[in-house]
Formats: sequence, structure tokens, C-alpha cells
Amino acid sequence: MSDNDDYDDDDSASMAKLAAALSPLPWTWSTNSSSSYCEWHYVKCDRSKHVLEIDLQARTLSGSLPSQFPPFPFLQVLDLSRNKLTGSLPSLNKLPFLKRLYLNINNFTRIPPGFFQGLSSSLQLLMLGGNPFLSTWMIPLEFTKLGNLTAFSAYNTNLGGSIPDIFHSLALTNLSLHDNNLTGSLPLSFSRSQIKDLQLQNQKVGLTGTIDLLSNMTSLYSVNLGFNQFTGTIPDLSNCKSLKLLDLSSNNLTGVFPSSLASHPSLVVIIVNDNKLQGPFPAYIFIHKLTTVENNNFCTNTADSCDSQVTILLEIASAWMYPYELSVAWEGNDACRNWSFVTCNSEKSITKISLQRQRLQGTISPSFADLTALRYLNLNDNNLTGPIPKSLVKLPNLEVLDVSNNNLSGIIPTFAPSVKLITSGNDLLIPSRTGNTSDFPPEGQKRGIIAGIVVGTIVGVIFCIFIGRRITTTTAKKGSEDDFRKDESCLELFSHNMLGKSQNGVKLQELQLLDFGKLATATNNFHPTNMLGKGGFGPVYKGKLQDGQEIAVKRLSRASGQGLEEFRNEAMVISRLQHRNLVRLLGCCVDGEEKMLVYEYMPNKSLDVFLFG
Repeated sequence: MSDNDDYDDDDSASMAKLAAALSPLPWTWSTNSSSSYCEWHYVKCDRSKHVLEIDLQARTLSGSLPSQFPPFPFLQVLDLSRNKLTGSLPSLNKLPFLKRLYLNINNFTRIPPGFFQGLSSSLQLLMLGGNPFLSTWMIPLEFTKLGNLTAFSAYNTNLGGSIPDIFHSLALTNLSLHDNNLTGSLPLSFSRSQIKDLQLQNQKVGLTGTIDLLSNMTSLYSVNLGFNQFTGTIPDLSNCKSLKLLDLSSNNLTGVFPSSLASHPSLVVIIVNDNKLQGPFPAYIFIHKLTTVENNNFCTNTADSCDSQVTILLEIASAWMYPYELSVAWEGNDACRNWSFVTCNSEKSITKISLQRQRLQGTISPSFADLTALRYLNLNDNNLTGPIPKSLVKLPNLEVLDVSNNNLSGIIPTFAPSVKLITSGNDLLIPSRTGNTSDFPPEGQKRGIIAGIVVGTIVGVIFCIFIGRRITTTTAKKGSEDDFRKDESCLELFSHNMLGKSQNGVKLQELQLLDFGKLATATNNFHPTNMLGKGGFGPVYKGKLQDGQEIAVKRLSRASGQGLEEFRNEAMVISRLQHRNLVRLLGCCVDGEEKMLVYEYMPNKSLDVFLFG
């Protein structure tokens, strides 16, 4: 055997060395080198007297194994499980064809460096679980070497750290890491894995984050994530068509119990007790499933629907992905009874919702409009995005709407004059022409701020016109001349409608005429992934010049009157900002019909607002 020069012709010496390390000595075994080792109990050989299997499970073995396990060139199965072995795991790098390794349920104390690196790439099953005295360890990246591994068990082994994001490259179908010290979130590579049985329950501190990626683990048969700190909602598991058991107990899951679980064709056992689930009690599911749902925040303990105001508030919370804080604060079927952030009148109608500074993320739900007695709505100082719903203008009793200091965008709806609307601190909001907001700077201040910011665009347009005329020959087509006249009318629109006098300016000689090819290279040929945004005045791309300078390139479109109006409106938004000269114009490019303005890139919302016009 040329590939096995380090190995003896038979396994007698290796068997004798292994026997000498074991106590008590297995029945019929001998510490003397003997050619009869294939006749020993718990040993299986082939016809050439190569040891293929050693099965010493539950033989009350104690002591420690040699640091270098004896060589067995044809060994495929090694089972030392359910004993009392101690000390360090041995190096197994001289078992080149090992397929199944059982070291579980022992008293080992250490996993040496390089242990996983030394395992056979043929290994299909690795059982380390039930070794509670192991020193803290983490799954190393060398684990990816085990490309044929289909089952890995390391439960109750003092495993710590986060679960590495390596499972897309493995053949694992069974993963058991429960009762450990794992932290962090589920790795994204789970979504691209072949895992069928996933056991991650009972982590001492608890895994965190959402469990949304379960919906992409379409091979799942059984999953247990109980006794962790997972948050968010239960995802739709309809694509997990083989799923039989789902245990999500004792987490911080929120939201309404999904009806898709009740209609799941294969799911038999559902355990979701001790979470913060809300909405109606899912009594219907007990007809077909073995289900445990106690100790949640369902509005009732029967199949009855929730109170109408409770239902509306849950719809509102759904736009924020059912925050945990609200799931704790909103319990029961009476929103006017000890619900935090909610105030009611004597008729038990909600008149005030105060959710300022609650770190809310998501959008403002149109369902607020269904709370017809609502007078005060405070959503300020959160991280809300999207528009202000137009449906809110229909609230007949609304007096105050405070959405200041969020990340809202779009045109502000027109509310009744009696409504105090506070929208400051939302740089992407565009005021309505007939709006009733009063938290903008006075007109004189607007002109001063606009002059300091928009001047770059004006000078850029002038410069492009100047350069364009210089490079246009006397034989240029009339269409091209008309295009430049469009640019002039664009300039006229801005200068007549937007600008007052200003001492701040950009000198023409400071601007650069940039080559189209260099800008194409800088923006990866204007690739969509480089696009920062797009508005009526054209798309804006992020780029990097050869000298490393980051730029923002506004690629001017053949702007329609509507597009220019959009640009003008968004420039008006800039007038509300409290900083001058936020965007520095570097130069422009004129190449045929291409006209581009090049700005210094500034990674903040102010740049976005200014350029996406």
C-alpha cells in the first residue's frame, strides 16, 4: 500500500496499543500484539484482517486516551460513547477513512487545537454531545473541511461564541447544539443548507434576533429553538413542506399566531408557549395539531375575536413588526384598561396615543384613521420611514399630530387648519402647497439657506452650457441647439423661482471638466448597484475616482417641466436645513447628449435630499 507507508501490514500493534490505554480491559482483549485481534469482542474486520469497526459503547471505560490515537488505515466506525473517559480528545489524523465517530456522553475535558483539521474528510457522522466538562470552545472555520458530514452533535459541551456562517458549504442534515452557551443570531447560511433536524434549544444566555430565515429552510423536518431570546414574529413556514415538529417555546416572539401553521399539511406538533403572542386565541388549531400555546398575550382565552380597538392597535403594531415592548404593554382585550401609551375618554374610546421615543421602526399604519375619537397622536423621535398616510386627514377629532424627528418621506398631506402638525426633523418630507404646517423657517431665511446650497447646481448648469457651446461646432444640428435652450430654460426656472441674493458662490475656474469615460469607470459604467437614488431631474450614482476621491454623479435627464418642478420642491426641502454649503460642486461633464454634474460625496441624508431631484 504505497499510500499508507506509515501503517503496518496488519492492525495488531495498533490494537495492542489501544488495549493498553483502556481500563478496564474489554472482554477477550489483550495488551500483547496478537494476530487474533479480529476475534476480539466489539471488533469487526474484513477478510484481509483490516479493522473496520471498533464498538466499545457503554463498557464503563475510564481513564484517558493517548494524545495520538493509534493508526487504523481502514477503520470506518469508532464508538467510545457512554463511558467515563477523561482528559483531552485524541488526535485522529491517522484514521483516513473514518466515517462515523462516537465520543458522546463521556467526561472529556479538552478539545485540542487542530482536532477538527485532523478528522477524515470522509467523516459523515460526528457525535461529541454530552461532555459537560469540556473547556469552553467554539466551532472553528476548519470545520468546513468536513464536506461530507451529514450529522453533528455537540449538545451540552460548553460550546460558546456565535454559530459560524459556514453551513452553505456543508452537507449537514442533522445539527444538535442545544444546552450550550451560544450567542448571537442564526447564521444566514442556514437558508442555503440541507438541514432537516435543527436543535438549538436551552442556550444559557440565549440566541437572539429573528427566526425569519426558517421560512427558507425548506428541508426542515424538526426544529427546536426553545428557551432562547429570539424576537420578531413567527414566519410563514408553508414552504417547509416536510416539517413535523416546531418548538419555539420560551422566547420573546410577538405578533399574531399565524394561520398558516394551522393549515400546514405536515406539521403535527406546535409548541409556542411562554412567548408574547397577541391577537385572538388560536383555538381552531387544536382540532388537527398537538399544540401548546399557554402563557402568551392573546386577547382572549377562547376563539372569540378581539375587541375592535384592540384589533386596530394590533394592525398598527404590525407595521412596526410587533415590537416586544408593545407586546408586553398591550395585554388583554381592553385597550382602555392599563394599556401603556394609550389614553381613553369616559366612553372608553382611544383619544391619545403617546409613542414618542420608543425606537419604533417601520411605517405609520393607515389604520390609525380607524380610531375616530383620536385627538393626539405622538410618534416623534423614532425611526419611522415612508409617508404620512393620507387617511389620517379623515380623523374628525384630531388636534395634534407630532411625527417630528423620524425618517419620513413623501408629500405631507393637507390637514384641517385646526390640526397642529409637527414634522420637523424629517429631511425627506415635501410640504404640500396648501399644507398647514408651521414648523418651517420664515421665507427670508429660506432664501438665504437655498442660496448657499443650490448655487452649486446653478453654476454647474451655467458651466455645462458654456462648455457645451465651446465644443459644439458651427455645423451642429438644430436639435442639439434646442437642447441647450432647454438647459437655459432650466436655469431660468431656478433663478426666477428659487434664488435671492447671495454672497456665497462657486468660481467657474475652480470647476473641472471631467471626462465621460472616467466617470463611467468611477461608477462601474453607471451600474444600478451604484445608484444612490433617482428623481425627476435624473439618477444619481456613487463613484470613486482613480485618486480615491468619492463622488456623487447626477446624470441629468431630458427634464420635463414636471421633473423640474419635483427638483424645485426637493430643493425647497433643503431650505429647511440648518447647515450651509452641504454639497460641494466639483465639476461637470458634457459629452454629446450626456450632461452630468459631479459633487463631492457626503454619506448623509442631506446629500440624498439635494441630489435626488
